[in-house]
Amino acid sequence: MGRAVTRRTALLVVLACAAAFAAFACRRSGPDWRIVQLYAGQRSAELLANPAAVRAFPLDPAQTTKAPGELRAGPFAAAGEARNVAAADAAELSRIFSDAASYDWQRGPKREGFRPSVGLWFVRGSYVLELAVDVESAQVGVYAGGQTLGLQSIDPAAPSVAAIAERVLGKQVLPPR
Repeated sequence: MGRAVTRRTALLVVLACAAAFAAFACRRSGPDWRIVQLYAGQRSAELLANPAAVRAFPLDPAQTTKAPGELRAGPFAAAGEARNVAAADAAELSRIFSDAASYDWQRGPKREGFRPSVGLWFVRGSYVLELAVDVESAQVGVYAGGQTLGLQSIDPAAPSVAAIAERVLGKQVLPPR
């Protein structure tokens, strides 16, 4: 009987250790790996989740620029002045773009043309993460440091992003619905 109890105890210890390891391995700390990949690293994903400021401006998808110092989101030039986004709307944009459920990962970028009408800057110190949002096709282009980081479908989040853009910039920058 002593051996059976020892085996049973050893088995329980092994199972408890396996359960603890599985819980540790499955625990999510930090952003979803797809967010980290889309935004090209932990630093950009953290800036997206916790910016010091968010600025919004209209974009003209037909107007591009690579001139340093010009207001732009990636290659797309601003079609108006940048506005500071109110704290509540900035927090909501951070939550939306940091949430993996806001993206259509199955679809990825769409075949439709990418014609962004809204530019967003997520800023902390000298680091700027630039987003170009095409509300009509529900896609976002991600840029930083003059580099294209990615393009992704945001079908689940498009209505929320459009509503915030309308509050901040007005209806004139969004395509008619």
